[in-house]
Amino acid sequence: MRNLYIHLYTVALSVFLVGVMFIFTSQAHSEDPCAAFLCMAGKAQGSPSGGCQMPEESFYNIRIYTASGFNHHLTAEARRRYLLSCHGVGINQAILDEIIEKFGYDYD
Repeated sequence: MRNLYIHLYTVALSVFLVGVMFIFTSQAHSEDPCAAFLCMAGKAQGSPSGGCQMPEESFYNIRIYTASGFNHHLTAEARRRYLLSCHGVGINQAILDEIIEKFGYDYD
């Protein structure tokens, strides 16, 4: 009987850990600054690509509010920092500036 409980506990723990790994993997893919940079760069240059809904949402979901409401300038800076968290974006400064100029200040 004790072995059955140990087996059930092991199975339950395994299922739990797989679920936790799935949740964190999904969050990592949906909030990937490199994917957001690539998608927003394509959009800024007039050639949006498929599969960009989640990366674009992760970019546009960054919104900064102050006591007076939505703050365009702080939002643009937060979005810039988000994209810069992708290694290598810094060397593409002109594209980053274009993305922020076109989409950084927008509410959505």
